[in-house]
Amino acid sequence: MEAITSLYKGIRAVAPAAQGACTWTTPTGHHRPAPGVCKAVMKAIVKYHTPGDVAAFGMESADPTS
Repeated sequence: MEAITSLYKGIRAVAPAAQGACTWTTPTGHHRPAPGVCKAVMKAIVKYHTPGDVAAFGMESADPTS
């Protein structure tokens, strides 16, 4: 979690007017094992992201067993 916070905070520090940092994808399956950590990471991204940032929550399958 600290690495993500440091990354996003660092981007804002060196490029405060940046308009297009991109969180390319955040697959939903990766959020289930550690919801507390994932929530903290998402809060850091929201706090430091750029106006043009998009975090796509990919849906690879609608099959609940996959």
